[in-house]
Amino acid sequence: MKIHNQFWFPGRVPSMNELLNFKAGSRPMKKTWLVHKGTKPGTFKFNQYNEVKQDWKQKVVTTVRNVGFTAVDACYFNYLVVENTRKRDPSNIISSSIKFIEDGLSEAGVIPNDGWNNVLGITNYFTHQPLHEEGVFLVMTDVMLMPCTMMELYGQSKR
Repeated sequence: MKIHNQFWFPGRVPSMNELLNFKAGSRPMKKTWLVHKGTKPGTFKFNQYNEVKQDWKQKVVTTVRNVGFTAVDACYFNYLVVENTRKRDPSNIISSSIKFIEDGLSEAGVIPNDGWNNVLGITNYFTHQPLHEEGVFLVMTDVMLMPCTMMELYGQSKR
């Protein structure tokens, strides 16, 4: 097995349900997902969804540039989501994690794109760690990893 990169992205990733609420805004009848006028004449701003997406993309770009990385044309993406509670559905968390992280990796130059030619496969694992920091651990490899391998790599990265 060849590990191309491994990253820890700290922080609570918004769930898909939270993102859909950001898209709808507090008044679903109003199309808040569209670009709307800013506070100054002639300016426009995006909704809260776009702000969260851009914040996470920037967090990923900053992290990989600070840690260092190997540019990869194509690989397997192995995700481990670390949550303090079991209040949120794992599939809701991983869907937004994948989107935000892969967009940031592409922006940072780790991968050329997040399309079919570059993402060979995705594994998603979850762990409930009440005393640990929430976040997403990503290992980019030439093979899909099993859950025990991901937990072992995660443990090693935290030493």
